[in-house]
Amino acid sequence: MRHGATWWSGGFLESMNLMRGVGFERADEVLPGALDWLDRRGEIENWFLHVHLWDPHTPYNTPDEYGNPFADDPAPSWYTEEVRSRHWDLPGPHSAQEPWGFTPDEWGPPGPRSPWNLATMDDVKMLFDGYDVGVHYADNAVGILCNKLADIGVLEDTAIWISSDHGEAFGELGVYADHQAADEPTAHVPAVLAWPGLPSGAQPGLHYHLDLAATVCELAGATLPASWDGRSLREHVEAGTASPGRDHLVLTQGAWTCQRGVRTGDHLYLRTQHDGFHAHWPEEMLFDVVTDPHEQVDLLDTEPEFATRARATLDEWVATQVERSYAPEDPISTVLAEGGPCHVRGHLPEYLERLAATGRERWVEVLEARHGVSPTVQT
Repeated sequence: MRHGATWWSGGFLESMNLMRGVGFERADEVLPGALDWLDRRGEIENWFLHVHLWDPHTPYNTPDEYGNPFADDPAPSWYTEEVRSRHWDLPGPHSAQEPWGFTPDEWGPPGPRSPWNLATMDDVKMLFDGYDVGVHYADNAVGILCNKLADIGVLEDTAIWISSDHGEAFGELGVYADHQAADEPTAHVPAVLAWPGLPSGAQPGLHYHLDLAATVCELAGATLPASWDGRSLREHVEAGTASPGRDHLVLTQGAWTCQRGVRTGDHLYLRTQHDGFHAHWPEEMLFDVVTDPHEQVDLLDTEPEFATRARATLDEWVATQVERSYAPEDPISTVLAEGGPCHVRGHLPEYLERLAATGRERWVEVLEARHGVSPTVQT
């Protein structure tokens, strides 16, 4: 039932669904089943256990009794009152005035670790802490699982892979507590792999998630299909050497917006085909994500040569993928033909009314022009 994906449990001999609909179960609800399974099955040969921890995801519902290890830490230094005030005027779901969707209470009233909106710096601090505590709570859960592996005597014989389906934006491009762009905070996900008998070492280059899948399969003795896009890092992992990585990555977002990015060197180029009602997004953007990791300064006009190369790279990649695909049509074109990204489809008329009622009237005209909607908007 994860996101309604009927194939989620495909291939597993056993699965435990906590019946929470699309999720929100906490680690303390997930761990008992996982620990029980390890007690029953962990000492046999050749098993695979997948444990899904939701805690770093909204709605940041770590139990109150866990406390806040970050209570005395300040908000990140880059996030100033000037940033908060500027973002307060920006439109779009999961923006500063509605960080939980199209309204602050779209999922019900925010929980005790989540602010209603970002009206003050105290609210900002609460939002960052809610996420950080969720990460801390999940990290603690992983430690409990590793301790169980040690207790039953199989820790040194078990491969452990920790990753995530997406990152989380906290002000980048005006998005909060979600994943709405093909940008650095969304696409830069954890990749921690411990493999029995192999040395530790970092792989700092640019890699796709698909490359980790290929690496794990080769380490397990499988032969990679020729059609796979993933490139195995097995040789480097086994030798403890750093792979140079890829020259560039192409990133795609199609759930909240229709956007693609080219990540190469220090830079990220973004091209938006549907803004997901973030009316302040131009069609193209360019950021130096090393010196400006939170994407505050658009360099499109100041580095035109880089933008030209990135455009060509993206166009070539799309053409190549369409040509080699079993369904020779760009999925982004399909999403646009269906009426836009699924998470924003049908929400615009009501959201335009909210923008007008919350002091953001100037964005109404922009969104109407872009998306061809002219509802009656009352202030």
